[in-house]
Amino acid sequence: MQQLKLRMKLSEALANTGDPTPGYLIEEFSAMTYEGTAECVNLVDSLLKRLKNERSGTVLYKGLRVIRLIAEKGHSTFRRELLKNLSMLRDFTTWSGRSDPMHGDALTQRVRESARAV
Repeated sequence: MQQLKLRMKLSEALANTGDPTPGYLIEEFSAMTYEGTAECVNLVDSLLKRLKNERSGTVLYKGLRVIRLIAEKGHSTFRRELLKNLSMLRDFTTWSGRSDPMHGDALTQRVRESARAV
């Protein structure tokens, strides 16, 4: 049941819209990291699984930004779990998506910069 709630919150946080991720969700994810090691592992796995095969630059940007903010505010266990998957995060520094007719490669640049910031 808790896994289902996490997936629903991640879907809301990483929605493929131009709206920013709600701050209360980032706070909830950060608080979740203080509940225990299992929750940290589960959160990292869920976030990375969601981003792994994602093609949308908007979702990737939001996901990487959420990861960075949780790493800043959350428990150190979350950061340790991220380090175990560092190669996947580094892959996003060279990600290239489709060029937007209106904005060009701006979204691709934002994804790359977010990956570097993590």
